[in-house]
Parts: sequence; C-alpha cells; structure tokens
Amino acid sequence: MATHSYNSKGIVFPIKDIAGKEIYWSKGQYQVPLKPRSLNKFRNSIIYSAEGFIQKKNGQFLRDTYWWDEAITEYQLLRNWRTLFCKPLKGNWFSMILYFSWGYYHWFCDILPRLYKVQDLLPSDTRFIIHKNPPFWKRKSLELMNIPLSLCYEFDGKIPLKLENLYFMPPVAMTGDHDPEALQWVRNQMLQRSGIGTVTIPSLRLYVSRSAARCRRIVNERELMERLEPLGFKLVQAEKLALEEQIKLFSQAEWIIGPHGAGLTNMLYAPTGAKVIELFEPSILRRCYYQMSKSLNHIHHIAVGHQRHNLGAEPNIYLTNKNIEDIIHLIKNYHNSK
Repeated sequence: MATHSYNSKGIVFPIKDIAGKEIYWSKGQYQVPLKPRSLNKFRNSIIYSAEGFIQKKNGQFLRDTYWWDEAITEYQLLRNWRTLFCKPLKGNWFSMILYFSWGYYHWFCDILPRLYKVQDLLPSDTRFIIHKNPPFWKRKSLELMNIPLSLCYEFDGKIPLKLENLYFMPPVAMTGDHDPEALQWVRNQMLQRSGIGTVTIPSLRLYVSRSAARCRRIVNERELMERLEPLGFKLVQAEKLALEEQIKLFSQAEWIIGPHGAGLTNMLYAPTGAKVIELFEPSILRRCYYQMSKSLNHIHHIAVGHQRHNLGAEPNIYLTNKNIEDIIHLIKNYHNSK
C-alpha cells in the first residue's frame, strides 16, 4: 500500500508505487487544507463562459470558480469593468459550473459535493445553472440528487448571464483533493436513490479499459488481460454503460484496476476497503484518485509503466513484464493472506 506521513499541511509526498519506487505528483506535493463550508449570496453577479467564471457586482471575480490564475487569464477576463452585453435572469440561482466541471470526475468530486448541507438552505424556488446539452450521466445524477431538469437552465457560455440572486457554495477542497464527508454523502445519495443496498461481501474484479479514449490507453492491454482474466477480472468500458449500470456494477467491486482516467471515478460506489490499482506513465502523475481512495477508505496502489507517444494528446502507457508481474503478485498476495 502507498506510504505517507503527515504534518500540519496534510499529506507529505512522495508515496511509493507497487515496486517500492518513490513517485512525485505532477501538480503539488501537498494536500491543500479544507476550507470552512459557507453559503454566500451575491446580487447582480455575472457568469461568463462555459467554465462558469463569476464576477461580483463590484467587478471582482470569485477566485473559487477557477483553480489557477492561469485559467482566468486564458479567457482574458481580468478587467476592472463589467460587460453590458449579458442576459438578465430574475430570481434565485445556484451555479453547477466550475472550471473543468464538464468532466465526469470533476462533476462527481468537485460539483456535487458542493450541495452537501446546502440543498436544504436554498430558497424553494432556486434554479440551477448547468452546461448546455448535458450528457446522460449528468442528467441522471441530477435526478438522483433530486434536481429535476425542469429546474435547470442550460448555459452554453456564449452570452454572459446576469443573475438577480446567486447562491454560491465555494469548493472546500482544491480539485484533486476531497472533503471526505461530502464525498461520502454524494456516494450515499447515488446508492440509496438508485435502490442499491450495502454489499457486505464484494466479489467483482473489474479492469476499467480506456481503449476507446484519445489518450492514456494501455497499448498492451490484451497482454495484461491474459493475466488478469484467470484471476476473475472482467474488462469494463464504463462510458458504454448507463449511470445506473455503472453504480450497480461498481457497488459490487472488490478490485478496480485501470489507467488514470474518468472511469476510476466509479470507485465512488465501491464498498469501503475496495482495492484499487491505478496505472500511469511517468510524465503525468496526478493525485486525484489516490486522494479519492483515501477519502473513501479504499486501498490504493500505483503502477508506473513506460510512456508511448500519442500525437496531439497525453501519452499512452506501456506496461513492462515487470509491471504486470508486480500487479499479479500483489493480487495473489491479498488472496493468500485471507
């Protein structure tokens, strides 16, 4: 299991992969401390672009709607004046858009946790701003969170919106870090409202494939599966399943293996103590799923293969014979220790 120590800043890295080698995350070695949870109300604020940048009445942008200063400078929004070209919306609003929030992981780990202890505090006539043409999984997740699409305004980001009353809950954690209490609340909402009870003896062993993705594919996936299948592993392409199917499938997972990517977000539904092996190549080592596992009390391992060039996208991953042997050895060791 990955090793770590603690100080006042949170977790101190590096951690170790399954071969015992120290690794360092690509963006920051410290967990950012959680911020206090607070619901704010802003009058006549403006929301810009499909990334959800919010400008207050005094012209200042809410730092909490984006993660890095580079994000807002990219959109050339740092100005001292407010646009006059916007669409006014009367009433009470809550924005479900942040920088990156179009993505599967960021939706479930950055956006939905902001509703924790907040939904009941919002005015009964509050409406929600979401991205234009939300995918099936986002629509279903809103339904499971008791937010019907009839209460949602689909925003394409082309014309800024001027909101009479905006209720804003800042993220309490940096993207890639998590509020364990809020994340487990999202998990419980999804499971309970899907009609799925607690699985006391999880039995499924899942390999999450990225073979249909643009990047971070395992180039010798067939070779890996030839070793995993005799151990009871099933290959899953999560993007081909309805959200309800993903929730049901991963709620029974004992093991989850896969390359770094959105499909690993489904560890959210796995029973406490699920074992996760995340596969990387050395140029991109992101901590989000390690942190997610820790927040959910799962057991997280990391294997780092070799980089394979991928024109116009993040590199793919090649697993060496040693990588595969380490993975198989780890799985068998758990089995033998029972």
